[in-house]
Amino acid sequence: MISRPLIVYLDSSDISNLSNPSTGTEEPIQIEESLLNLQSKGLIEFRFSQIHILEAAPVSEESILFARQRFSYISKLCKKKCLVSYIKILENEVCRLVPNLKSEELMVYNDSSEWFPEFELDNEFDPTRITNAINAEIELLPDRKSRREAKRRVFDKSGNVSKSYLKTFSQGNPVVLKEIKDKYPFSDEEVASCLYGIFSGDSDDLFNKTLMNSFADVEKLGDWYQKQWDRVLPISSYLRDIGTDLKSSMEDIAAKSEEIKHGQKELIDKLLVTLPKGIAEKIASTLNLEINSDNISWSTTPALLTATTICCHLARKTVFSNSKTRVARVSDFGDISHT
Repeated sequence: MISRPLIVYLDSSDISNLSNPSTGTEEPIQIEESLLNLQSKGLIEFRFSQIHILEAAPVSEESILFARQRFSYISKLCKKKCLVSYIKILENEVCRLVPNLKSEELMVYNDSSEWFPEFELDNEFDPTRITNAINAEIELLPDRKSRREAKRRVFDKSGNVSKSYLKTFSQGNPVVLKEIKDKYPFSDEEVASCLYGIFSGDSDDLFNKTLMNSFADVEKLGDWYQKQWDRVLPISSYLRDIGTDLKSSMEDIAAKSEEIKHGQKELIDKLLVTLPKGIAEKIASTLNLEINSDNISWSTTPALLTATTICCHLARKTVFSNSKTRVARVSDFGDISHT
């Protein structure tokens, strides 16, 4: 009797192939059927990660349809079962390097679809900013009478946005509402609800809850890309951008003379030691922590060492392999991040 299901973590290419009916061939379809049968019996469970989401994202407007298929497949297959953000995992490991600091145990498996890192929030929901933005919009009305009537409808006697107006806020579709919807995968109703909470003194908690629920709904992400392509693309394209830079660096090294490549080979050997320390110190700096990087080990920082070790050996194989069978790929960084 199995005490708990075996975790199945698919490759992003598997998700792409299985989510697109036009690319399905007999063998992967049979494998999928077998896996789904095991899932129905409770013997396995599927989980996705932040990297799955980033790699499922579209690379062009023409590919949004296929991205929506991938998001939908991830949601259907895994439900809300995921791994926490790799950023949270690395930050937790770095905390273990702080002398005399008892680091909280991180639950790597998450059943609420919280695949994302902590959000860095701007001041979209600052009451003063919202009031000023609505006021500025009203001032654009063509005549004094229209402006006076709009202010009576929007503001209460204290000059705050009235709660009665906020209840119908989404119907007017003011600019401030559009700005927030552009940046986050919110519906009109969700933005209106958050704005209503602001003037009820519950803005932060309500906003955070709504934001988490929106990102946790993986299938909803496809709608976000479709509606706000230009604004959303930079958020998820960094994985491919870093992958492109890594590929270019490896190709540059491979093109050097044998003498230079020998020196670079020694550098890669050193990187096995210096790379994890450098990343740990960089993360510690962003968290305002003082760490002892000499305490990096397979017991304290297994995720950090796994990723950096694979990175170094991948570079060695790509650059110095005599067989020349391995070429650098844009997907290398994503593959490293999956680990």
